[in-house]
Amino acid sequence: YLGYAFSPLNLGLSLNVDQTNATVDESVAGSDKRIKRESSSSLKGASVFVRFMFGKYFYFEAAGGIYTEKTQVKNTFTSELGDGLFNGQEEEYTVNGMGPGYNVGGGLEVPMGNGFYFTTAYIVRIVQLRDTDKGSAFGGEKLAYRQAREIAFGIAHYVK
Repeated sequence: YLGYAFSPLNLGLSLNVDQTNATVDESVAGSDKRIKRESSSSLKGASVFVRFMFGKYFYFEAAGGIYTEKTQVKNTFTSELGDGLFNGQEEEYTVNGMGPGYNVGGGLEVPMGNGFYFTTAYIVRIVQLRDTDKGSAFGGEKLAYRQAREIAFGIAHYVK
């Protein structure tokens, strides 16, 4: 977060980075077929935020901005033939997306002294991504709707 504070509002810019890696190994019941899926996703975004401070320590926050995501997927399909032999196929692909997003939430800032504050927040972030590999950022096919709930803790310092 980088912003300007004037009572009871704060305005500024926030940056968000989210990295997700997953491996899923599935087997078909009653069969020798297996599917292994490895995926890596990187979501980056920039938003303009406004905070409304109240009750000395509490705030509500709302923000809107633009997000990009790159997802890499590797699928491996195998089927055992017996005697240690197997048949398989592998596919890899990358998907790039971009789109608008917003977040809303609330939090708490408790003074620690010398301009430092302990801060915590509960934020709901919603992002709509569109395919940027097949057209413009906002005109491509819809790729994903992502909704995340976050609990954040940190230390803030305000410069006067």
